[in-house]
Amino acid sequence: MSEKRERLSAHFAVFNCHVNDAAKRADAEVIAQYGQKAFDEHMRPLHEGGIMAVFNKAPQEYNPIVPVWVALVTCFVNEERRP
Repeated sequence: MSEKRERLSAHFAVFNCHVNDAAKRADAEVIAQYGQKAFDEHMRPLHEGGIMAVFNKAPQEYNPIVPVWVALVTCFVNEERRP
């Protein structure tokens, strides 16, 4: 078994959202929970503007979908990293 690596913060996790297909998985979960219309309204513009755009505002300034997506990505990226 390989040694587990350090966990990534939300900023680094979002930047590395390709790890464990975290962005795709978070997108799917947000769509399942909030619907495609809400995803298209609140997340799609951020995806199109460059994914790090999720940090252009404070979390409370966004629709709750955005910080939920960031939290999901952070969890998915860190799945196999040590606590």
